[in-house]
Amino acid sequence: MIVGITGTLGAGKGTIVDYLVKDKGFKHFAVSDTFLAGEAVKRGLTPDRPTRRDIANEYRSQGPTKLMEAVYEMARPAIEAGERVIIEPQHTAAEVDFIKSKGGVVFAIDADVRTRYERIQGRGGSKDDLTFEEFLAQQRMEMISDDPNKNNIAAAIMKADIIVRNDGTQDELFYALGETFKKYEGGINAGTYLTASLDEWQAAFYSLYGHIDDKRSFDSIWRHVMVNASKFSSDIRKNNFGLAFTHLAHILCWTLSFAERCRKSGELDGTDLFTTDLKLSDCVWEKYPAHCPYCETKPCSCASPGMVEKEGAALHIKTGNPKEKPATLDAWGIMFDEIYGNAHAVIPLEALAFHLVEETGEVTSQIIRITEVVNGATTEEKKKELQREIADVFSWVCSIVSKINRTYFYPAARHFEKEQNVPEGSIPVATLSKILWDEYGSLGELLCSTCRTNPCSCDRKLKL
Repeated sequence: MIVGITGTLGAGKGTIVDYLVKDKGFKHFAVSDTFLAGEAVKRGLTPDRPTRRDIANEYRSQGPTKLMEAVYEMARPAIEAGERVIIEPQHTAAEVDFIKSKGGVVFAIDADVRTRYERIQGRGGSKDDLTFEEFLAQQRMEMISDDPNKNNIAAAIMKADIIVRNDGTQDELFYALGETFKKYEGGINAGTYLTASLDEWQAAFYSLYGHIDDKRSFDSIWRHVMVNASKFSSDIRKNNFGLAFTHLAHILCWTLSFAERCRKSGELDGTDLFTTDLKLSDCVWEKYPAHCPYCETKPCSCASPGMVEKEGAALHIKTGNPKEKPATLDAWGIMFDEIYGNAHAVIPLEALAFHLVEETGEVTSQIIRITEVVNGATTEEKKKELQREIADVFSWVCSIVSKINRTYFYPAARHFEKEQNVPEGSIPVATLSKILWDEYGSLGELLCSTCRTNPCSCDRKLKL
């Protein structure tokens, strides 16, 4: 989880940081005290507030998000390791948007101006040695700007996900933060599902079904993917988009469950036949690093885009730029649309659906190859090919959603017309996160689509 923090001078951004670090286990990456202060020292300058602000504006002059990008790169190893991370502060609307584009949640904090001035005087820092008039002048300089590359805290606050007032005691602030944070720390929920990463969805479904899936065999889990892929093809043949979206959601859920079961196979079964350190996002990125793995271009320039048959052992995929790896589930959908969307626009939806069924069968073939001694391939070679086939299943789900939006957008719009956060006058589109939330989401949290509890309490699932 990534948290950004914006707010007025002296409102308590540091207090929120202390709370999240000490009580919630976050790792802190400070724009000012770490990155900008370090830059000032490198340049032989005094790292006071005006100097840090000037360096920040210098970065922003290269682009509205350049400063956040630099700090995000500092935090990337921790983020990729699954740690909770704070990146703060955000001083412009573009910086808030950048954090949110990475799946982050941005808090804004404010308080009465006199209260804030008294607080910074109490801190006693050299950069806080200001008269009240100087404090007001500095605030005016940072609050509003016509230049999108300079501090505009007022606009940043308006873009934040949560605005917290801090006019009372610290205990009152901590209580308010605790109550607010409950909405975000319990996995994917109504406030976060649109910005959740693929890894977060994998973890969320394990929290929902893991206690059952740990008891299942690999082929038992994958059979559910195959059954739902078959039902989806039938839905498309019958032009039943309502059920089609339901079965797409189940395909995604079971695929994520299968990927997580593979990661835990050694721990659960005492065997390394399926064990891997890779999450589904890693498998997909290894085969589809922001370009077609066959022609190595985006958009794909293959003669039969996305349908080229090649031996996996002969496939040498050009490494992608890690900065281009999608940060959210919906960003993966956008990536596949950019690679294959134009080419698939002329291919019938039925053909894409049949190809999805075919790919689920390819995964089954790999499961057989791993569990039975055939073809003489090593376990690692078999596992690598299994990971590529799972990536293919995910890629075809993304391509199907893209096709529906490009060619069948009216059924997609009707299906999601109840979506509350669609801008007025726009046509809702099908996204991976909406498809999953429509099936598994409730008013506030992720629930089993059958028993409507979290974790799942379906007795019948334990008998499968």
